[in-house]
Parts: sequence; structure tokens; C-alpha cells
Amino acid sequence: MAHGATLEKMKAAASIIVAVIGIVIFYLKQASLPSTAPTPPGYPLPPDSIEWTSPPYPFTEWLIDTLKAPVINFGLSLPVISSFVNHRLQDRASTSGSNRPYNLSCKSDYTSWESLNDRSYFGRHLPPKEIPDLPPVDEVVKKLFPRKDGIQTMCPRSTLLFPTFAQHLIDSFINTKINAETGEFEWDKTDSKHEIGIGPLYGDEVEQTNQLREKSEAPGRRGRLKTQVLEGGEEWAPFLYNEDGTKKKEFSAIHDPDGMKTILGLVYSSDPTTKSSIEQSIFAFGGRRANLNPNIVAWNTLLLREHNRLAGEIEKSEPGWDDERVFQTARNVLIVMYCKVCVVCISVCLHLIMHNIC
Repeated sequence: MAHGATLEKMKAAASIIVAVIGIVIFYLKQASLPSTAPTPPGYPLPPDSIEWTSPPYPFTEWLIDTLKAPVINFGLSLPVISSFVNHRLQDRASTSGSNRPYNLSCKSDYTSWESLNDRSYFGRHLPPKEIPDLPPVDEVVKKLFPRKDGIQTMCPRSTLLFPTFAQHLIDSFINTKINAETGEFEWDKTDSKHEIGIGPLYGDEVEQTNQLREKSEAPGRRGRLKTQVLEGGEEWAPFLYNEDGTKKKEFSAIHDPDGMKTILGLVYSSDPTTKSSIEQSIFAFGGRRANLNPNIVAWNTLLLREHNRLAGEIEKSEPGWDDERVFQTARNVLIVMYCKVCVVCISVCLHLIMHNIC
């Protein structure tokens, strides 16, 4: 009698488990079907645009991609096998790429000691090769970025903020060198420090960083970057130039924005008043391209304000620290936050590529 009751309970439990598994599989199956991303309220579609619709996605492949991260995280949480899983993942990651430095660089067509160690030249995967009869640039662009019937597809996982951050990141550690005399790019060389140190904000040299700092030991001002308060009470970077167009002496080590004087000279050669007004609105940032467009200025301004906010919190927490230590700690914290944003952006970029969204 008791045995029969136990068997019935086991059957009932099994039925419940099967039903739950069926519901989960049905939900996952539905999630892998094509879907259209709606436009957020208040944001109408631009002209000649359509909503993005996800393509049919093989259920098995979708299920593996969906469950991969949770399964790995679960394995890492188990005391017995976490070390084994961690070591396997690290070994796989460390051996998945090619060794550095690259065998070749833009310094020469062959491998040499200097090409391996001179980091002022870009690395390369393949040796140079003359390719005759290259297609026109317009044709290449149309093949790489096709638009069916001239209609653009909106992206549900990206905004203009994404390419803006990507540009800011690239300017931080993949700078192409500019010839100081001609103003032209030297495409085979870089003046990058090869570190994600937020150079567009802090500058790449210690002298530049020092000129951008307040360097004050006054309570409540330690570790801060220089700022000014403009109309509306908002905090902005100080201006780089005086009213007569000359650079302020306190920013002598800060580079002029790349190409600014040439462009302004060509566009406003007959309008010196407008030219002077634009020059007076250039901010003192560490990067050569930090004033490139309003979006990059916005990013730098956001980072500047966050640095000063962090400095204030650190000083409250450690009132015995001097200006130098507060500044360096705030900078380290901001760099870690910046790198975390980089990781998120990379994951979004991989998602867009894998799912052919944009």
C-alpha cells in the first residue's frame, strides 16, 4: 500500500518535471524565432528606415549560446571543480591568440630586432603586397555596407553613443602619428602609449597631466582636475586659448587639436570673428582629437566630472591623503570603470556581428 502511494508520488513529480521542462523548451523555442524590435516611444523612425527584424536562428545553436554563460558561471561557483574550470578557461584563452610581438611590422618587409621592439610602428599580420587594379572606394563601401533599396535598418542594441565611445577608446591607445611639419598622417606609425589610460582626458605625458590638474591641498579640492563653471552652473574643462587666439601658458604642453588651425584657416579665412569665437570654445583636454566633435567632448566632460566626483569621495573617505594620492587613486578607479565599459561595448559589438544586426 505504502509502496503504491510512493510510486504515485514519484509519477506525479516526474509529470511536473516533464511539464516544466516542456514549458522552458517552448519559451526558449519562441525566443529563437524572428522578432521585430519596436521603436521606443517618442522616437519616430528616421526617413528611409525600417525596424530591425531578427533572422530565424537555429534553435540548437541559440540554446547553446543562451546556456553557455550560465553553465560556466555555475561551474565556477562549485567548490570542487571551480579551480579546474577556471584553469581550463584561462589556458584556452591564453593559447587562442598568436604570440606577441608580431613577426612583422610596418617598419620593414621582413622580421628584424628593431621591427620586433620598435613600438612606434604598427604591427601587421601579412607582408606588404602590391595589388593592381583596386576597385573604387565607392564600390567597396557599397559591398561592405549594403542597404537594400537605399533603406537603412535600425539597430535595437546600439545608439550614436556606441560609435562615439569607440572613437574615444581608439584615440586613447591607437593613435596614428601625424607629421608635425606637414600635418599629414604617417599611416605606418603610431605615437600611442599602448595603454588604456584615458589619454584623451589626462594626456599621454606626465607634464600634460600635471598641467590639467589643480594640484591643491585645500580641503575639498584634493586630487581634482581643473574645471570652470559656465552658464547654468555646470562644470566643464577650462578653455585652451586666450581671447586673442594664443594658447594659455598654463597649458603649454597640451597639443593643439589635430588639423584645427588648418581647417579654421581655410573655412573662416574671410571671417576672423567667427574663427576667433570657435578657437575660444576649444577645451583643454589631454588628447589631440578630444575636441573633434560634440560627442567626443561630451564623453571627455563626463569622464572629467566623474574623476572629480571620485576624488571628492576618496578625500572624504581618506582625509589624511594628500593631493597626489587622491588624484592617482581617482584616476585608477576611473580607468577600471572605463575598461568595464570597454568590455560591455565589445560584447555588444560581438552580439551585433554574430546576429547580423547592424
